[in-house]
Amino acid sequence: MAELIETGDGFTVTLSRWEHFGAIKRKDIYVPLSSVKQARWSGNLFNEIRGVRVPGTSIPGRLALGTWRVNHDKDFVAWYRDEPGYVIDLVDHDFVRLVISSDRFDLIDDPETR
Repeated sequence: MAELIETGDGFTVTLSRWEHFGAIKRKDIYVPLSSVKQARWSGNLFNEIRGVRVPGTSIPGRLALGTWRVNHDKDFVAWYRDEPGYVIDLVDHDFVRLVISSDRFDLIDDPETR
């Protein structure tokens, strides 16, 4: 499962070796806090996935890894069946949204959203 790791002035979406392979992504994704527009906890990430997968891996109903394109925008998705996680809206970044199955993330600590 992808991990969201705090790194001083931002955070990194850290992927395992197999997630890098499935997402067709060489490097982890760094996001400065200044690029975070909104972040929220979601118990049903499957409904948050939008657009068309290009490139990446998808097994319907089980997993989604990689880039999803929506018009001219890109979302990065690392979703696993029945796993809750985060939807993070971004500005001034390569991705417009991150949809990440992950355990609780310390930079987002609003108990109302969990």
